[in-house]
Amino acid sequence: MATNSVYLQGIAKWVRVATPDMYGKYAMVLYPNEESLNKIKKLKEIQTINGRQYEGLKNKLRRDEDGDNMAFGCHAEKIIKGVRRLYAAPMILDKDNLPYHVNVGNGSEVTIKLETYSYSPPGSKMGGTAARLVSIRVDKLVPYEANSNREPKEIRGFSKVPADNPEF
Repeated sequence: MATNSVYLQGIAKWVRVATPDMYGKYAMVLYPNEESLNKIKKLKEIQTINGRQYEGLKNKLRRDEDGDNMAFGCHAEKIIKGVRRLYAAPMILDKDNLPYHVNVGNGSEVTIKLETYSYSPPGSKMGGTAARLVSIRVDKLVPYEANSNREPKEIRGFSKVPADNPEF
């Protein structure tokens, strides 16, 4: 299974690569610039490799109030043909390609590196194309800010207990 490296640029949101999410994935959303959007559209086209057709990238290209976007990620582990494979978390790099230990905030300008590869589902005539997030280079950082102004959620069925309640 041959892999190719693809580089995309744009604005990052929801970067979660420090630990896997509840689905066992590292993930982020990219709002690509025009050149990268064209690369994404090309990746989504059907391709012919060694005489066999492969569906394009299945990631959904979405649009919201901030523009076109696509989620990218990689699994922390996967079982392939009965063998458990572990994957490293995507690296975060600074603009000089040195390791960068920072939480990437929404709106940061980034360049991401993807590994694209083809796969053949058993019993299928047509293969597929997938992408794995390898690294994120932060070209212009917007610091991450935790939303500390949120009100705590009220849980139905529980009454509020005063903070000075000695019985609690």
